[in-house]
Amino acid sequence: MDSLQSLVYLDMTGCQMLEWIPMRLALLNNLEVLKGFVVSDTSYEGVACNLNYLKKLKKLRKLSTEIHRDDISVHQLMEDLIKLKALTSLKVTWKRDLNIARAEKPKEFTKSLPDQLKKLDLQGFPHKELPTWLHPHNLRHLKKLHIGGGRLLKGFGDLPGKATECAVDVLRLTSLPKLRIGWIELKQLYFPKLTFLENYNCPRVSLTPCDGNGIWRSDQDD
Repeated sequence: MDSLQSLVYLDMTGCQMLEWIPMRLALLNNLEVLKGFVVSDTSYEGVACNLNYLKKLKKLRKLSTEIHRDDISVHQLMEDLIKLKALTSLKVTWKRDLNIARAEKPKEFTKSLPDQLKKLDLQGFPHKELPTWLHPHNLRHLKKLHIGGGRLLKGFGDLPGKATECAVDVLRLTSLPKLRIGWIELKQLYFPKLTFLENYNCPRVSLTPCDGNGIWRSDQDD
């Protein structure tokens, strides 16, 4: 790793045999983009780099990570990622269903998403409900949100009485079979600044003006 101190971009996406990342990765303090970071199973504890170690990467702007454990909830994940002060883009993919019996009951995550985070992509989302800090009324700086592959997710929290101050203008919803919401609630209340929607394989997201490819853009209404 010592010979890679000048490295700014590392992409390990698609390395299917990669089961763990050595701790010394956290010494690459010039790294700005890290893709395909693997959070390994507990059998590699003590030798594998985990999310908490990434706080040493002060310049890290973009991160995509795969969770190969069944005991890490969204709350636990954010407790570590909140420490990445330069992060603007984050993608998380859960490769296993969350095992509630194994997962430690986390302390309530009371912080909001970092103001500098503009793009969030959650794949294989493991919960039935979004945590409070991910409810649209708390997303006042996030611009792009993608939630996909969440077989359990049912909604975006309590229906607001008026339009939220959510800043999200690009929303992608893919393969969410239990998510139930109508277009009026989605556009007028939860995401009033929306200019782009992808609605793919979400049979209970109803009455959206998406085209045959599941895409809606605000300029289509002009």
